[in-house]
Amino acid sequence: IPCVTIDHRMCGYLAGQHLVGKGHRHIAFMEGHYDAVPTSYVPECEKQIVYDRWAGFSEALGERDVSSRLVQGVDDLLAIQKEVTAVYCAHTRGATALLSKCWHLGLSVPDALSIVGQDDEVAKEVSMPSITTVGVRARAVGERAAHMVFDLISGKVPESVILEPHLAERESVLAL
Repeated sequence: IPCVTIDHRMCGYLAGQHLVGKGHRHIAFMEGHYDAVPTSYVPECEKQIVYDRWAGFSEALGERDVSSRLVQGVDDLLAIQKEVTAVYCAHTRGATALLSKCWHLGLSVPDALSIVGQDDEVAKEVSMPSITTVGVRARAVGERAAHMVFDLISGKVPESVILEPHLAERESVLAL
């Protein structure tokens, strides 16, 4: 069955490259947004997506000899917050959950912690500060999928599509 997806490895790579390019050397990779979700409840396809993002992120950091910390969710990240200057939130809701928690704790983003989020959603544009993201707009995925449906209706057999992500730089990353 043909599908539309994004290059998840490239998402991680772009996030890592951006943070390292801004001078960060102590960076975390936050794989989820919940801290206590047993891995048995996480679908295999979601685990693969996070693994691909981790692989790209690790590659980007490895090119500059920068290591990273792997954390599960917001509370895990905040427990080591003084040890890192930046984080890539690889789950769609991770960055907004982290930004909200930082605000409640009085931690300034990006001064105390720089954040790159996953998936370019409107919520990340209107947050304070607006969140730098990697990903593809949902509309772009929907448009490609709709074209595939039209092809199927007209008797054509569409091929699967892998969309290239982009980085949308906003206000959540501090240059060191």
